[in-house]
Amino acid sequence: MNLFDKLPENFFSVLSRKYKAVYAFALVTLYQTLRTYKTQIKRADYINELRSHGEEIMSLFDVKLDKLDDKASEDEIEFEYDDTSLYAKTNYIFKKLLASGWFTLERDVKTNIEYIYLPSYSIRMLELINSLTSDTNLYIPLVHQTFSELSLEDEKEDDYMFRSLVSARKNADELELNVTLLHHSICVFGHSLDTVFSPNEVLKQHFDIYRSEVADKVYHPMKTYDSLGLYAIPTMNILKRWLRDKRIMAKLTSQAKLD
Repeated sequence: MNLFDKLPENFFSVLSRKYKAVYAFALVTLYQTLRTYKTQIKRADYINELRSHGEEIMSLFDVKLDKLDDKASEDEIEFEYDDTSLYAKTNYIFKKLLASGWFTLERDVKTNIEYIYLPSYSIRMLELINSLTSDTNLYIPLVHQTFSELSLEDEKEDDYMFRSLVSARKNADELELNVTLLHHSICVFGHSLDTVFSPNEVLKQHFDIYRSEVADKVYHPMKTYDSLGLYAIPTMNILKRWLRDKRIMAKLTSQAKLD
C-alpha cells in the first residue's frame, strides 16, 4: 500500500519549508496540548499555547517569505491586515497545519466552540517528533519487566499467562531493536569522529553528544539495572519449564484461542 493512501499528500510539507523549525515547534506544542487537554482540545487553547510559549521563535518567522514556499510570486501573494503580529503568525501556522492534514476542526453547534481532532497517524507522528526533540526520554527496563511479568504468572498461573507471553515476545523484539539502535549509534559516532580534527570538538562529541544521546540513554541502563546477565537465564528457565509442562501448554493454548 502506498504511504499516501493513508496520509494526506502534503502531510510532510510543513517540515520542508523555509521555516521548518517554527512548524516543528508548532507540532511539538500540538502534542503537548493533546497531552494536556486530551479529548477536548479547543482551537483557542492550542493557539494560546503557541503564543505563550512561542513568542521568541515566532519573532523569526516571516509570513511573506513563508508564502513563497507555496510557489507563488511576490506579486501574487495576498496579505492580511497585519502579517507581522504574533496573532497573525499563529493563525497562519494553524491554517497551514490544518490544510496539511495534521488535524481536523469541528465547531460545536450549541456552544460555537471549535475543537481540534487528530487522526491516529498524526498522533503517532507527533509522538515521534516529540521523542526526537525531547531530552527527557526514559529507558524502559524491558528485560526486568519481562522477567517480573513471567515470574508473577509462573507463580499465579492465572488467565493472563498467554498475554504475558505475548508481552514478553514484544519486549524481546523491542530489546533487539534497541540493541541494534545502540550498535548503529556507536558506529555513527565513531564515523563522525574520523572527520573531526579539533581536540575540543572530539571532546564535545564524546562527552556531550555521545554520552547524553547514547551512553546515558541506552548503554548504561542495559549494562546496569536492566542487565541481560541478571535476568536472561531466570527468564529462559521459566519459559523452558512452561514448554515442558503439558498442563501449562494446554492452558496457554486455550487462552490463545480466546484471544
